[in-house]
Amino acid sequence: MPKNADKEIIDKIKGKATLCEKKGIVAFTDFLDPIQLETGKALAKPLMDTSCFSFGGYEDSERNILIFHPYYVEREKIEYPIKAISIHNKTSSFQHRSVLGAILGLGLKREKIGDILIDNHRADVILYKEAAEVVLLFLNKVGNQNVTCQEISFEQMNTKSIQYKWIHATVASLRVDAIISCGFGQSRRNSSEFLKSGRVKVNYKEIDSPGYLLKEGDQVSVRGKGRVLLEKVDGLTKKERIKVVIRRVL
Repeated sequence: MPKNADKEIIDKIKGKATLCEKKGIVAFTDFLDPIQLETGKALAKPLMDTSCFSFGGYEDSERNILIFHPYYVEREKIEYPIKAISIHNKTSSFQHRSVLGAILGLGLKREKIGDILIDNHRADVILYKEAAEVVLLFLNKVGNQNVTCQEISFEQMNTKSIQYKWIHATVASLRVDAIISCGFGQSRRNSSEFLKSGRVKVNYKEIDSPGYLLKEGDQVSVRGKGRVLLEKVDGLTKKERIKVVIRRVL
């Protein structure tokens, strides 16, 4: 993300925190990635009468809104400005990018859209309420397939569709190109091309250097391929290769 975009997001978060502090009201940010969330929470710490927490519709959601509220307002009494929508078709499996593209094609902004959970012919999406209403009214196709949409509760979301593949392997180093090769089954040459073309992010920040060194807990996403987490670095083999455990989101 360009630096000016980073600054714009931070300024918006600051504005919400300040609104809460000065007006004594609950304020909500747009959907944020985990790095942006941590930035927002750090901005709230100096505010004496303000608390904050994040919510994305379900446990372990990736994209969340940040809620600033006066310390005397109980979390349980806060009404969230987001909804869950379930999208269905009868003929083919959904792809994440197709669903997102169809929603953006309605004129909605990415920051108003949270996680998208795919399970064959079903896609569950978290959106701001206003965006959800647009989807319910106007989304009738994803790609070339006719779809139907309905509102569901957060409890009805198909969170079981999130699946992982665990990869136990050895690598020569913790360079990002080596982890991409191992995690996605790609050649080092392909991994380098992904990096050069701007398709790789580590912890939501774009990385273009194949030699960038990862550490345990880092997340690597490759646009068009998915994402992997360097779950564990587990010492060396007798040949001094590094044992790793990688978790790939399917």
